[in-house]
Amino acid sequence: MMPQWTHKIKVSKKEKDDQFYIFIDMDGVLSNWMDKACETVDVDPTDDKIRSQLKGGAWLDDIRGIDEKDMWDKISAGGTDWWANLEIFDWSKRLVNRMKKEGEVYFLTSPGSCIPAPSGKMQWIENHLQMVEQLIIAKDKHLCAGPNRLLIDDSEKKIEAFRKNGGHAFHWPMQYRIDDGDENIDDVFEKLLYDIKGYKK
Repeated sequence: MMPQWTHKIKVSKKEKDDQFYIFIDMDGVLSNWMDKACETVDVDPTDDKIRSQLKGGAWLDDIRGIDEKDMWDKISAGGTDWWANLEIFDWSKRLVNRMKKEGEVYFLTSPGSCIPAPSGKMQWIENHLQMVEQLIIAKDKHLCAGPNRLLIDDSEKKIEAFRKNGGHAFHWPMQYRIDDGDENIDDVFEKLLYDIKGYKK
């Protein structure tokens, strides 16, 4: 049986009043999943048309008819190392360290359809942030939603579900929008902090 690396957050009366939880997605926000996935399924993310599609929110199986099951089979074949060796973004540690000043930080990430993902994500967190005990692996992130809880994620669907279940959410820009200058990383941080200030009122 695969071990479960999840945390049950107990919320006391005091925590309901005072504590603010921040859940940070990994893939696309902290770790460069997209470049590695593109390489794995032989898609060129520097191609102008493909890059434009990805920046617009297209999923990989929308491009060149890639089969989703085949994609996950290829990722799974890479084992734990596929996930553990994803590149960290230039802004990742800045984001985590800044969010620590705003609340209690957890990493909330989905395993996708990949059995090696949980252990690989644990190793990635340990390698880069040494905060493995703050890792929560769950496909249905909205189960962690609540009035004093914020999700930072690049998935519109996850954002929408979290908000519908009573939580706050910040839509992190697709990484290529930051890389290509469509979004300025300092402006992203400014907007995030402005939103958090409003949520805490």
